[in-house]
Amino acid sequence: MAAKEAAKAAKAAAAEAKAAEPKPPKKPSNQYACFVAASQQGLKAENPDLPQPELMRMLGERWKNMGEEERAPYVEAAAVDDVRYRDAYATYKEACEAAGLEPVKEAPVKKDKEAEALEKEERDLEKAERKAERQERRGKKRAAESAEPKEPPPPTVYDPMGVNSKGTFENALPSSEIDVDNLEGAMVLVKWPEYGWLRGVVTDKNDDEEEKDDRGREVNWFVEYADDETEAGHFLSLDDYKPKEKAKNWCWCVIRPPPPEEPAPEAEELAAEPAAEPAAEAEA
Repeated sequence: MAAKEAAKAAKAAAAEAKAAEPKPPKKPSNQYACFVAASQQGLKAENPDLPQPELMRMLGERWKNMGEEERAPYVEAAAVDDVRYRDAYATYKEACEAAGLEPVKEAPVKKDKEAEALEKEERDLEKAERKAERQERRGKKRAAESAEPKEPPPPTVYDPMGVNSKGTFENALPSSEIDVDNLEGAMVLVKWPEYGWLRGVVTDKNDDEEEKDDRGREVNWFVEYADDETEAGHFLSLDDYKPKEKAKNWCWCVIRPPPPEEPAPEAEELAAEPAAEPAAEAEA
């Protein structure tokens, strides 16, 4: 009997302690919820026989057909309610910290879907403009280079993908010489698990936080590949710097450019050299 009473008392004490814990505030209402709360009773009075699902469908249609001016009061009401929630949550969090309790996670700031779509459209447009600018700069650079007269390159034994006896690219720079913040113009080898090692040149630094690579990481550099002149954004970090030919995962390395060659002597220089004197005729 005593044990039963003790258990009952412990249960009551636990319930009392639970009731004394800080309660999280009601989450903020979005614009549509404010509209429904303000309009539902009036619509119900106009249509007392309509079932609740039909009333909600009618409210949804009204909301879709409303313009910005008609929605403005509910946009403001949602903003006011969000301020109410943020203030109440701050008080609730302080009470939890004082009681040594873990507060529930704060509700994220709600955004209007149309505003989000507009922001995304603007970001995509800015991204396309930056890409067009990069391509225009590279096009002008290629045009200027092609306009300059070029002589055929001298034969060379330089191999950018040559491998030494240890299986390391012999022209790869050590990681200690790499500054990932200053890679523009660097010749690189990039290991794609599905394609193998591809050679390219780092062209531009990325300034768009929304640009992600195929592994979901934020792009910091763009690479133009030599084989097909395609461009790809990558997150180049020293953690992935592995100049090993048989590396299995995605990695990259910087390779030394080919060494400068001795220029061939110009035709005018050859003509300026004195000709050898003919041998003197033998005396008769």
